[in-house]
Amino acid sequence: MSYIHVGNYVKFARKQKGMSQDALANGILDRSNLTRFENGKQELSKEKIDKLFERLGYSTESLFSHILHDNAFKVSALRDRFTRNIVNEDDKTAQQTIFEMEQNDAFESDIHKQFLLRSKAMVALRREDSILAKPLLDEAIRITLPMFDEEKVEKYLLTTEDIEIINMLAAVHFYNNDLEKAIKLLEKLMWNIKTQLVDEKKKAHSFTLTAYNLSKYLGATGRYQESLKVCDEAIETGQLQNAYGMLPNLIYNKAYALFHLGEKDEVSHLMHQAYFGNLVLGREQTAKLVKEYASEKYSVKIVG
Repeated sequence: MSYIHVGNYVKFARKQKGMSQDALANGILDRSNLTRFENGKQELSKEKIDKLFERLGYSTESLFSHILHDNAFKVSALRDRFTRNIVNEDDKTAQQTIFEMEQNDAFESDIHKQFLLRSKAMVALRREDSILAKPLLDEAIRITLPMFDEEKVEKYLLTTEDIEIINMLAAVHFYNNDLEKAIKLLEKLMWNIKTQLVDEKKKAHSFTLTAYNLSKYLGATGRYQESLKVCDEAIETGQLQNAYGMLPNLIYNKAYALFHLGEKDEVSHLMHQAYFGNLVLGREQTAKLVKEYASEKYSVKIVG
């Protein structure tokens, strides 16, 4: 039995019922042990698992059978695990998760294949390998948009997966030193996100992600005022919608733009925000880079 899958299922069922970890764990195990179990980092005895499911109102006999045989849940667990690997900057484990996805038949077609292709391209881009990433992304985007054309991006009805792939296509242009093409693509995508997406939470996530990349590329071409405007709008959007994932990096881009505009008074404060924001989100490697850049490029010493 995969305890990772069982733990994920417990977490899903608990959240569906609006139950806190303290309420579920009370009298059965420590909350910290439940956290580790839900995240696939600890095994529990069958007896404790029985009690957790009973508290959730389910029969463990039927659920265990579902967990062991329902490949859809295993696929979801793999997708979630890869996302955590990337968030935690764990490239080695991400590569192992990709290998496991490749062994699962569900990832041979449709949207799961798109996710696998996108995942492989993401790992390649983290190594700045645009040559490997480009064909993977081209194949991935055409699963949901068979007639995809970068010139028509603002007109498509896009999923959040499509938006992430398009951001990665822009990154390919960036690594190929075609910054104007990257900027043009993301400007079209920003317009699409503003005018087409309805779900405000998903819109905020997609908007801040795209704004981060666009502001980075604008800054790299010396268009600092435009970069600053994009950062400010995205930071406000993220704060309003509690979409904090990209905010530390947007704050870093804002500091970069202000520094080059000669407005250096706010740079130190922003660099500290970017550093500690990444630490809070568990991105230790990114925080380390921010600290190094702050010292080397902006004469800002971050203690921590």
